[in-house]
Amino acid sequence: MRKFLFFLSVSAASLQALNSMAQVISDSSTVLINKVSQAGNLLVKSKRSDRLFLRLDPGFKDSLTVHSPTKPLTGITLAGSHLKINLVEAKVYSTGAFGLMLKLKVGLNNIAFQLDGPDSSRLDTVIKIVFVPVKPAVETRELRIEAITIYPHSDQDLVTGDLLKIRIKAFPGSVVSFNNGILLNELPTVQTGGLRGIYQVNYLVRSQDTLALQKILFTLKSNLGRSVFAKSEERISFNAVGFPKVGISHGNLPYLNFGLGTDRLGGAKLGYIDTLVRMKITGRSGDLYRVDLSEHQQAWVPVSFINLMPVGTFMPSSNTGNINITADSSYDYIRMTLSDRLPYSSDLLVGPTRLEINLYGATSNTNWVIQHLGTKTIRSVYTSQLESNLFRITVDLVKEQSWGYSIYYEGRSQLVIRIKHAPQILDLTRLVIAVDPGHGGKNYGARSITGVYEKNLTLQIAGILKTHLEAAGAKVILTRDADLDVSMYDRVKTMQTIKPDILISIHANSTDDPEVNGNSTYYRYVGFRNLSLSIYQKVLELGLSDYGNIGRFNFGLSGPTEYPNALVETAFLSSPSDESRLLDPQFQTQMAMKIVEGINLFLKNAGHINQPGKTGLKNE
Repeated sequence: MRKFLFFLSVSAASLQALNSMAQVISDSSTVLINKVSQAGNLLVKSKRSDRLFLRLDPGFKDSLTVHSPTKPLTGITLAGSHLKINLVEAKVYSTGAFGLMLKLKVGLNNIAFQLDGPDSSRLDTVIKIVFVPVKPAVETRELRIEAITIYPHSDQDLVTGDLLKIRIKAFPGSVVSFNNGILLNELPTVQTGGLRGIYQVNYLVRSQDTLALQKILFTLKSNLGRSVFAKSEERISFNAVGFPKVGISHGNLPYLNFGLGTDRLGGAKLGYIDTLVRMKITGRSGDLYRVDLSEHQQAWVPVSFINLMPVGTFMPSSNTGNINITADSSYDYIRMTLSDRLPYSSDLLVGPTRLEINLYGATSNTNWVIQHLGTKTIRSVYTSQLESNLFRITVDLVKEQSWGYSIYYEGRSQLVIRIKHAPQILDLTRLVIAVDPGHGGKNYGARSITGVYEKNLTLQIAGILKTHLEAAGAKVILTRDADLDVSMYDRVKTMQTIKPDILISIHANSTDDPEVNGNSTYYRYVGFRNLSLSIYQKVLELGLSDYGNIGRFNFGLSGPTEYPNALVETAFLSSPSDESRLLDPQFQTQMAMKIVEGINLFLKNAGHINQPGKTGLKNE
């Protein structure tokens, strides 16, 4: 997470006058400053005051060159000071933090600071910022291949029917080809912003194409018959021997991704899967194998989670067996025997609440669905064959609020779906609540301009939350109770062992945009949405801005399906106003109390939502 502060806007129109003023300041014998650089930051101290200072962060120095017309300027000074930057007042918050967004003119910009300390001391200084616009792309002026781009930007194993996307920048008006004559077309300038010499191809791999995993050689031939050559950085294979392959999952918490997209939390996950699951591997992109799940659906799995079987291994497939539904004191169980451990995905839906499990590579031979007495969560179970190798189990649930489920295999290949019973009494005194203080140890999380680390703040708030939950009668378990770097794997495995009724993860948000502030909560599965929404409604009563209750969140602790969970981004550590509140012990206590109230609201509503579509929650 990144740092930011509240930003003011200074127009380029005022800079000319300011430059003149700044020159006067720079030439004045009354400038009372001492400039030093510490850890890459510019620190300015007053010679007449032991206390007054101005620290700019990050990476500012007396003079710097930038290539953007705007430049975030953040810093910290003595709390209670009065600051002007280029004649514009910049609010100094109780933490001493301030900031401004500079709008720069092309060339030299003098940025003048006028700082008056609370003890009547004065500090004036100037920094110089040179704005050099990025030069627009120009045509390649000589006979050469200037750049080769292959999408995605990774080594790839491709098979018949796959699409290879290539874009090249080279000398205009030439013939560009690869792999013994496959041509790239030069795009018209209306598609390139007026730039000639952009060549492109979407090549569909044919059955007769063969290419070992190697860099692709491209040839450029001019209209005069001269040729030049260049190779891609990526290594590509066409119809490599042995594809498709059979892969078997292993390791700690293997998972499937929907596609090759990514963000800071990784690609969007289809879901966790068990070990020893057999999958049809049909390609590779970088460190991900492509999995053919069904006729119309693919997924991607990290190479680290797959052991490849020898060529000739039978592809995973199975007829489905009969379904047997039983219960014990805590769970309902659905069991079905297969001949292979097949990949699966699931989703918890509402309106009405139901669980959908997709089995890939399965063909229906289920003629019996046997439900025994004593089940508490399952209303009915039915199956459908959506495609030739896509089998779906649909579980209609008795109550609108689900309390979690898990999917795994027993023995060689018996599929088990375990659905947790709702607590008999919806009261904190009967629940186990897991509280996760985000980050820890070397995993610092966000850092504010004043030097506050998210890891420390979350531990403080989590400790207060634990105290208030225990006072309400709940049993509380922390994923960490000290400044420890606990891996996401260890946190998830701990939760799977403890089997809490609810998990709350505590974080502090951060962004580059200084004007963004407020509270937000996060969930992944819509069946758990009511928990995060209830907490969100209560926390907003503290007067924080409404940043949103956000679903489909790709967070590690939101991925498991065993327990209702919510991630609480308490406020923005990168916002000076939010930060000043987050550091206030009274506010931390209020935040913890509102989270407790939110959990209680969730429990109250969970007892009133047995009718589809009625949650009792506001702002639906």
